[in-house]
Amino acid sequence: MLLVGAAALSVVLAMPVSASVSVEAYRDLDSDSYSWVSGTDLLYKEKDSDALIVTDAEGNVISDGEYKDISTSAYNKYLSVEMDTDDINRFGLIDQTGAELVPCSYGKVTVLNRHWAVALAAKEADSGFYDDEFDLENSDGDTQYALINSADFYYIDSDGDSSKVGSLPRKNYMEATGYANYICIKDRSTEDLTVYDSTFAKVEDVDSTSDIDVDTDEVRGYKSNSLYGIKDGEGNVIADPDYESVSDFLGDYAKVEHDELFGIVDKTGKLILPAKYSEIGTASTLPITEENDYSSSGYVALGFVEFIDEDGKVGYVTTDGLMTVHPEIAEDFITNNGVSALYQQLNGDAHILAADGTDTDVSQYDSVSVLNGSSGMLYSVKDDDGNLGLIDRHGDVVRSLDSDDTLSLSGSGKYLLVGGKSLEKVTFGTDDARVSGDLLTETETEQ
Repeated sequence: MLLVGAAALSVVLAMPVSASVSVEAYRDLDSDSYSWVSGTDLLYKEKDSDALIVTDAEGNVISDGEYKDISTSAYNKYLSVEMDTDDINRFGLIDQTGAELVPCSYGKVTVLNRHWAVALAAKEADSGFYDDEFDLENSDGDTQYALINSADFYYIDSDGDSSKVGSLPRKNYMEATGYANYICIKDRSTEDLTVYDSTFAKVEDVDSTSDIDVDTDEVRGYKSNSLYGIKDGEGNVIADPDYESVSDFLGDYAKVEHDELFGIVDKTGKLILPAKYSEIGTASTLPITEENDYSSSGYVALGFVEFIDEDGKVGYVTTDGLMTVHPEIAEDFITNNGVSALYQQLNGDAHILAADGTDTDVSQYDSVSVLNGSSGMLYSVKDDDGNLGLIDRHGDVVRSLDSDDTLSLSGSGKYLLVGGKSLEKVTFGTDDARVSGDLLTETETEQ
């Protein structure tokens, strides 16, 4: 029995393929206390209570105790860092080689996109009047109240080199939005919106960010007479303004809307999937790589797209327009993980539904969860004895359940951290993901 509101699952594909995901020993670490810097292939452990050692997967030291805290920013390529001091201006930004992008001399650093970071220099305040942009505590756990003294604007070019290009006092800064290689800043005093280029030269004043009309260095949607088209990174129109909306590109694809239905376009402006779906799903388990613009989210995972029909049910279609799973499970009861989804039947049995149509009962495991960075190709499973292992999207065992060591993938999905003490290399073979469509036993293009 399937979920509430779902009939028996029918699929176009029902031929499972042999697993080609494999793991192999890579290297032992020097302790059992390593963790991933979230969204990266960097590892960290405590050097002492107030300092971290950060290395890459090969063991090269990126940081040896310079920082007490390190985390990925809104753009996963850059890392937010904090010095071990009670000075309110102790935050900065580095890249994944350890190179400084913003010095640790600010109360807060916010990354807007690949090009822009806003660094707020703070001054001490009290509980009666302070800016809530800051979230500061001293080493004793007491709240540190602060006001913005100034906002500095750092531009990071395509080579990864950073420079401070502008600064504004508190009265002239309220918030900022990155718009590719441009930045739009709201004035605190006047609430005016002003667009600046990469040299911090004023370009235009706008009433809202939707009115920004500049040619950026990225493929993007643009507005013309209340409709949207697409321009390339040189400002050339590659898709006419025929859409009611164009989303930001996630990797190589964007979602477009026409007559309140949705489809997919690529970065050449080509319509990959026509706008005929009630919604297009987003997977958040993709490898965080340069090719995916350092994001874990995407509309397309290895050639598959999740769609939702007019009845709120989920199906899968390939970028060639082949429907591989008919929409018969309600969207509220299934989780899209890229090239597979996880759902439960009414009796509580867990199933993995591969986007190629293979449905696998995995209720023999005590728990099943997707591994971030695998595009839904790998799942962590636990048996009744607490042992952990890995299975692929078709339920085939990739790593046996022989210990209770925790298992987690690096941001790129290339490395598996085992128990915080060793690394294994992960290989995703092409025969376990749709690459050419030759696994299809029957095809159907949705009408």
